[in-house]
Amino acid sequence: MIVYRFPLRRFILSIFLPATLILVVMVAATYGGNSGFVVAPFKVISHSTMLWTVYPKLVLSILFPLSLLVMFGRELLTDRLVTLAWLMFSIGTGYGWILAESGGRMFDGNWLWSGQIAAFLLFIASTRFLIRLIPRINTAKRCKIAWIFLFLHFVSGLIWYLVQYTDYPPAYWQF
Repeated sequence: MIVYRFPLRRFILSIFLPATLILVVMVAATYGGNSGFVVAPFKVISHSTMLWTVYPKLVLSILFPLSLLVMFGRELLTDRLVTLAWLMFSIGTGYGWILAESGGRMFDGNWLWSGQIAAFLLFIASTRFLIRLIPRINTAKRCKIAWIFLFLHFVSGLIWYLVQYTDYPPAYWQF
């Protein structure tokens, strides 16, 4: 049996330490004492949407990967890529909702990007998992449900683009 030992010291010296130093320099250059970041749960997200809609929007925005999690549970979480994607999504969305920039950048929503990018990666990992299930006949019904949710997400994205980039943005779509 081959045992893999993770080179923790090499990781810290070659990746973690340089990344941390670059981040410190970037924060100093960006904020320079004028502003920083604060713990302000839901402050930024409640500025652009009504707070009561946050959780329904979250569930609807990840309905496809969430449906796979419900239908395939343990089998899905044995896929390391999917597990990593769920972890990234949870962390990115969590600190995007909790942290905010202070000062004039408060409502720029720069912390929200990590959750959105992680959601994209979650969709990629979940789609990869679903494609790998295609040859298995015993999962056909569950796969069809997941494909339907993915298709609905795609259609809602097309509608969003229609509303955002044409002269057809009805006011009742914003809530």
